Amino acid sequence: MTRALAPASVDAAALELLAKLAEGFAQAATSPATRRAYASDWRAFTTWCASTKLAALPATPDTLALYLGHLAQLGRSVSTIERARAAISVAHAAANRESPSKALVVKKTMEGIRRTVGVAHKHAKKALLEDDVARMIAAADGADARAARDRALIALGFAGAFRRAELVALDVADVVFVDEGAVVTIKRSKTDQEGHGRRVALPRESAAFEHLEAWAALRANALGRGKDGALFVALKGSTHGARLSPAAAADVVKKYAEKLGLDPSLFGGHSLRRGFVTTAARAGAHERAIMKQTGHRSTTVLRSYIEDAGLFEDNAVNDIWRKA
Repeated sequence: MTRALAPASVDAAALELLAKLAEGFAQAATSPATRRAYASDWRAFTTWCASTKLAALPATPDTLALYLGHLAQLGRSVSTIERARAAISVAHAAANRESPSKALVVKKTMEGIRRTVGVAHKHAKKALLEDDVARMIAAADGADARAARDRALIALGFAGAFRRAELVALDVADVVFVDEGAVVTIKRSKTDQEGHGRRVALPRESAAFEHLEAWAALRANALGRGKDGALFVALKGSTHGARLSPAAAADVVKKYAEKLGLDPSLFGGHSLRRGFVTTAARAGAHERAIMKQTGHRSTTVLRSYIEDAGLFEDNAVNDIWRKA
């Protein structure tokens, strides 16, 4: 492959370019998380180019192919490598330069990476099933505000199948109590960047409704927060603080997983969402009903959550080889 020499001031130029491309990133990706990820990917690419004496902007197709191969050698996942490729393409578009991403050598490199690395969907955290969640809620005993908040967070995270970011983004006004139960409005999510929103129902008979109602009342009255602001807030004694962060929500799950004698490193906020999907699938719930609760738009993605749920049900081995 042909190397294009980078200018001696590539580090300074890269930093200056990052600032100039901020507006382009904002237009290309409405999600703040995606903008941060793209900026990080571009920074990593320019740093690598500086170390290898290659030009980052414009980058040649050979340079991009080399970099993608470098990421694969570092053990990066296919999705991470694809995101880096997208970030580099967006940076070129923002600078009115032709993107090297569409070149044949880049496409062939990605094909080879997919075959070598694989594209199997991996879940970083284990699922927490219905019994696990019930035990965690029971472990959050006590009448204090922290215990009430934790019970509501765990129960709602499971029954609503919420992503942790969705869970902590909820405001009190997003929860409406009706005769049948509670209606929770998600204003924006990972798969709804335009903010169309979706509503999730919690039947009055569910444990999630019970704990959510109790926490909402405590938060409004005992903590003096009324109906304004975040639903889940940080607590110190009897006082309230800022909105819980996604990481703090995950820490709540880890805390009670550890209380159950489980390895906390294996669990997090996503464990509740994945656990709901797996539990519902094992109970025979229709995919359409599960997707209505989770907000999934793709049955392929949904099935990646519940793949393990049916491994032992309707197993062909049972039909051909049973114990004597």
